[in-house]
This record gives sequence, structure tokens and C-alpha cells, in this order.
Amino acid sequence: MRAYDFVESTTILIGGTGGNGAVTLSAISGTPGLVQAIGAVSTQLVRYVIRDESTTSAKKFESGIGTLSGTTLTRTRPQISWDGSTNTLKDGSGGVAATPIAFGSTPTAGNVIISLSAMAEDKFPALVGAQTTVGSSAFRDYLISQHVNTLNSGGGAALVANTQYYCYSMVTIAGLLTGIQLNVTAAVAASHIRLGLYDYGNDGLPKNLLCTFNIVDSSTTGLKADTTISTWNPSNSLWLNPDWYPIGVLSDNTPSILCAGGFQMAPRSPLSDTNAYGPGFSISVPQAYSSGLQPTFSGTPSAINNGGANNINCPWLGLKISS
Repeated sequence: MRAYDFVESTTILIGGTGGNGAVTLSAISGTPGLVQAIGAVSTQLVRYVIRDESTTSAKKFESGIGTLSGTTLTRTRPQISWDGSTNTLKDGSGGVAATPIAFGSTPTAGNVIISLSAMAEDKFPALVGAQTTVGSSAFRDYLISQHVNTLNSGGGAALVANTQYYCYSMVTIAGLLTGIQLNVTAAVAASHIRLGLYDYGNDGLPKNLLCTFNIVDSSTTGLKADTTISTWNPSNSLWLNPDWYPIGVLSDNTPSILCAGGFQMAPRSPLSDTNAYGPGFSISVPQAYSSGLQPTFSGTPSAINNGGANNINCPWLGLKISS
């Protein structure tokens, strides 16, 4: 990923329908352009910003991730857009598709400006995940929560049937969520586990279900990785900014999953700001497996404050994030 400050280009040719496709870059006299800053690369991942300067009202705007090849910018992953009336976060949640907006096929030079700029998520202080490969190299590409430093890969903890756990995971990098993984350490015949990703409210408690993953078969032990994003709900990858994300875990039986052992909690979680939940990083509420994951958090949660080894307070729920 490449980014530069005070770098701008314009365009007189945009592909697609009505200018919603690849952008052919043109230089602006006296201003360093994208190609001038990065060089004549064949394929370079960049963070782009496109804005419409042709009018003083109803201006269009789009920012996202794209690839630069020569003088052509392909808008691979739009993230935020303003079409003149509506601001849209195109992160895949709520059924919002990550599609580019149209700026016109042949804009006048200087009317549409393309720049490279740091995005909001770049401002988050990143931490090194000491536990990324500790104890199990199988989690190398699946980051467990970055709020703890594990000393070993831990052991299994049994889930309680028809109980929805909310296990807070700290994500310190921005990128596309393309997979989730857990390790079933003790199987139960004909058992299953539902998983989902949530946001949280101002009170620190979970709030809305952002994504429902595929059901995990826990009738056998071992690693269970889900990368079939086409059958997630909503389908396809989800863009994550650095933040805390409660992961919902709900089983119809009592299988055990791998949890951290001998860890040290580092920062406070959102639950730390809520009375009665202490320093814990997981809570639970009754929820019938047959009803599915809660679409919106409800109920009176029970705290899980145990900071010791091998308990659901810190499960190995790995998120595969491609930055």
C-alpha cells in the first residue's frame, strides 16, 4: 500500500457506465501527480480519493482502495462515497455494495481531482500482536484479539448450550475480513456453533449484528476455518477499521473450543466502562440456538471476568484480515 501527501491528478476519461469505472489519470500543471510520485508501476495498491470540483453544490466524493497500473486507476474497493445528497459507508454491512459512483465519462480537465491521502483508519495506534503465531502456527493468518499477550496456546473451554457469548476482539489493523477460524478441542456428536460479528454501543455493550458467518460443524475436533464469504450474510468480504468487535458465539450443545492460557490483559475493553462487568472481555445471555444469533443485543448479560487460563473470556477466535 502506497500513500503520499499533496499529490493530485485530474482526468478527462473514466470508463464504465457514466464514469463509474477505471480512471485514466492526467497531469495538473505545476502539481505532483500520482504517477510522478509512485513511478511507472505495473500494479500498485493505493488509497485513493476522487472528488468532483465542477460545481459548488452537490459535489461528489469517493474514497477507497484501488490499483494503479501506469496511468490507470482501478477502483477496486470503494469505502465511502457522497453522491451529492447521501453519504454512504460501503463496508458490506446492511447490504450496501462496494460499488463505485459515476463522475461522468469525459469530464473536463480539472473538474475531477484524484489524490492519495491517509484514511481515518490509518490514525489508529497499531500494536504488534505478540500472540499471532505463539503456540499454534495455524493461526498465523487469523489474528486473535490483540488485547492480550498469550504465553501458550491454552486449552479447551466448554460452551453452554443455548447461550450466546459476546467475546470482544481488538483489531488493530484496517482491511478486508475474509475469514474466521476457531479450534474445536472436544467434539459433541451432531453439534454446531453459530458465529457472528457485532458492533457496540456507547454503553460498551454489543449492539448490531454486522455479519453472520457460516455454521461450524463441531461434531469433530480440529481447526474450523470459514472463508466461504459468498454465503456470509451479507455476502462477500467486510471492511474493518481498527476497533473492538464483539464476536457472537452460540452453540446447540457443549463442544469445547480453544482459549488462551496464561495470558495478561493489556488495555481496557468497552465493557470496562460499564458497571458490573469489571475487567472482563466476554459476556453471555440466554439465546435459543434454533432462533439464531441475536440481530440486536438484548437481555441481561452475565459477566465473565476470569482472567485465568482456558476460559471463554479469551477464546481463540481468529479473524483473517487482508490489509
